[in-house]
Amino acid sequence: MKIGRNAPCPCGSGKKYKKCCLDKASPPVDLLWHRLIKAQDDLINKLVAFAKRVLGEIGLVHATGEFLRWPDADEIDELIEDHMSLFTPWYLFNWVYDPDDSAVELNVPAYVTIAEMYLAENRARLDNLQVRFIETAVEIPFTYHEVIECKPGRSFTLRDAFTGAENNVLEKTASQMIMVGDLLFGRVMTVDHVSILLGCSSFSIRPLWKPSIIDLRRHIKKEFDVITDDVVEYYEGDIRDLYFSLYEAVMQPPEMVNTDGDPMEFQTLRYDIDDAETAFEKLCSLADASETCEDLRKDAVLDDHGRVVEAEIPWLRAGYKKVAGPENTVMGRLMIKGNTLEVEVNSNARAESITAEIRKRMGSSARHTGTETRTANEMWPTDTDGVRNGSMLPPEQHELMASPEVRKHLVRIFGDHWKGWMNEKIPALGGKTPRQAVKTADGRESVEALLLDARRDIEQNGLQEIFEQDPIEQVRRKLGLDRPLKTQTGRSPSTGGGEAFKNIKSMIEAFGREHYIENISDLAVKLCHRLECGEEFSLDRGRPEIWASAILYVIGQLNFLFDHEHADSLSPQDLCDDLGTNQRTVSSKALLIRRTCDIRFLDPEYSLPEIMEMLSFYESPDGELSPTSMIDDFEDAKPVHPKQLIDHATDSPREHSNPNPEGSGSNQKKQRKSKEKPSHSGGKQLNLFDEE
Repeated sequence: MKIGRNAPCPCGSGKKYKKCCLDKASPPVDLLWHRLIKAQDDLINKLVAFAKRVLGEIGLVHATGEFLRWPDADEIDELIEDHMSLFTPWYLFNWVYDPDDSAVELNVPAYVTIAEMYLAENRARLDNLQVRFIETAVEIPFTYHEVIECKPGRSFTLRDAFTGAENNVLEKTASQMIMVGDLLFGRVMTVDHVSILLGCSSFSIRPLWKPSIIDLRRHIKKEFDVITDDVVEYYEGDIRDLYFSLYEAVMQPPEMVNTDGDPMEFQTLRYDIDDAETAFEKLCSLADASETCEDLRKDAVLDDHGRVVEAEIPWLRAGYKKVAGPENTVMGRLMIKGNTLEVEVNSNARAESITAEIRKRMGSSARHTGTETRTANEMWPTDTDGVRNGSMLPPEQHELMASPEVRKHLVRIFGDHWKGWMNEKIPALGGKTPRQAVKTADGRESVEALLLDARRDIEQNGLQEIFEQDPIEQVRRKLGLDRPLKTQTGRSPSTGGGEAFKNIKSMIEAFGREHYIENISDLAVKLCHRLECGEEFSLDRGRPEIWASAILYVIGQLNFLFDHEHADSLSPQDLCDDLGTNQRTVSSKALLIRRTCDIRFLDPEYSLPEIMEMLSFYESPDGELSPTSMIDDFEDAKPVHPKQLIDHATDSPREHSNPNPEGSGSNQKKQRKSKEKPSHSGGKQLNLFDEE
């Protein structure tokens, strides 16, 4: 029998249960996580065997082709190996057989996932956690999640790039390999208030690529003001197409070019020469007056007669072609030693240019003996992500970086670069300049992502130590990114990080801990984030205590927190007294939130799983409805979602109503596969809590 929070503690202390042993009775998060992972592993093994039995090889091949977006046959094996961590959970929990869009005929129910087929056949043999695992997983789409906080070896906090929902995910391995600002493509599912990744890309997406995701989000928002999981599911094909495009971009390193815009290809050209002095005299003017031949001779090695034996000549050109910077471009380097000449350049175009110049100046006195070519990747060591690693730079480069003159020179180059960058049209920003892009919320987010990526490059190349002031932060200030963007209404659009939001969130979480209702407060934080990211409300306006009370009030109503017959009940007055607010004011604001956000009874976004399960029914073959708790044999019974009962009782038309009397979850899958648009309003539902 469940012990109420306010009941005397059974330990005999005389205290209320909530003030004594309730915390001790709750299993620790790590234990819940292990239970969930075990359920996941057991289910996946069973589902793989089940899929092999009911679908066979032909079903697997067909699903593989659909997941990979039908690549060439010779690419499938390599691609599926790279994406197996995504494909397996997608195949088991998301893929459905669509006879209207399939070249093969399969003897399985249409528009039903493998997991749902397995559940229908084996529900009686599964424990409660496994049932809830399947029911939760099949409703969650794959999407992009940005890492906003990371505790290596423990967990990270992810924010859905489309819906804005945040989840703290326990993940001990992946959390050691990613950084704040990275994005992951996968599915986050929460059961018993523990969130895990059920399917995730094998690579992280750097902030550099975030503007592509923002661009897709902007496209979706042209159709839907609020992006929900149903909307994400509707755009599942577009979202997965973008994932494979990003995969190709990440796996194919960007082409490195020099200041002329030519692909970098390091070439060393070798010549035999008649004598060093003659070569020096004919080639020293390549320094382009930045250094005179007399200056170069002073640094050369001379023989007893004052003739050059060894010398180094920089090949310079006045100005930079592509960017504003120093007065000269270093085109290459010529090294004379005895009867040999070596020329180092960083592109094929420059190699051809210097070859013609040497032929013109020296004629037959310089004879080409060979060329050694190396790519940029061969020249520069990289880390596991294919990023040049500053800690692996050669010792001589570290010594060079220590020179005050070199540091001053580099600071000026970087300063000129970033000054020009702010007014440069950037393809990732849709051809806009950063100054133009920061005029919108999406543009600011994209520019911030590009700057974060640039900061990483500076740190990974070991260049941060040369700057007295952070160059990226200077750019942010010049672009106004250190100040909130004002919209036409005078409000600052937010992504969930404002001070008001943080204060309200803190109050909600503290209330949940104090009253041992963290499950309720978690849902309240989710609603708070929605209000912060939307344009309907400004959390900066009004007392944070009233906002926290009203948000908890909404969630409490949806989940029967104020039902006096419930063992863990609170009264609305208790809630308001605790936060120092007036119940009438809070009730009015809660009603406004529900109506404005169209939050209805049994909204899956804000209802506890046990509430949804408690109000779930099954229909027997003869049409009799029974609560789930009274069903012994699930083999012939069909699940009926409580919303269907409400819709039927109110006789209200719904955009997603099921015209098939035999259907339930299967028809929902068909709608998603056939790309029927999710409803903007969610349809009319019975609202049990409207207060006039």
